[in-house]
Amino acid sequence: MRTSTFGIALAGLMAAAGWAGAAEAPSWVNDYRTARERVSQEQKPLAVIVAPGANWEKVAKEGQFNDEIGQKLRRDFVCLYVDSTTPEGRKLADALELPKGLGVVVSDRTGELQAFRHAGELSSGDLAKALVRTADPDLVVRTTATVASEAPKAPVTTQSNYAPVSPGAFCPTCSGGSCPTCGSGGGRRR
Repeated sequence: MRTSTFGIALAGLMAAAGWAGAAEAPSWVNDYRTARERVSQEQKPLAVIVAPGANWEKVAKEGQFNDEIGQKLRRDFVCLYVDSTTPEGRKLADALELPKGLGVVVSDRTGELQAFRHAGELSSGDLAKALVRTADPDLVVRTTATVASEAPKAPVTTQSNYAPVSPGAFCPTCSGGSCPTCGSGGGRRR
């Protein structure tokens, strides 16, 4: 009797702590300017996850990411979550060229260049590969890596049609001059 009571109590604690099978969520920043400041301070890449609503795992093809993804994001990245159903989120999704308001963009350690970009849902395996690559402190970004979305197990490829990202390029309010959102000198990428 005591054993079953203990088991029920333990199961309740595990569910309350988020151990019910979902990936452990990273520590999210919800403000672009704050995220950029943290990138500068911590010298970590910026991982921008854009999805509708309050669930970052809507980007996952499988419906959720494995724990390794959450751990990697927490340990090696400054994580910015953007809710694409809000007006500000929609502007940022458009600026990142994520037309369906769903995708992932990862910068280099300076926050100045796009190291990885994917519009739409992404498999855990493909995101894991991209995170390992972009977290590498020796990575020199010359092109933006992408994942071919039609292939079932798409290899990571590169394409060079994305210009280097200037300060404030992810920012939906930059249009020249001093930007109150990201603090840059302004200027949108396009």
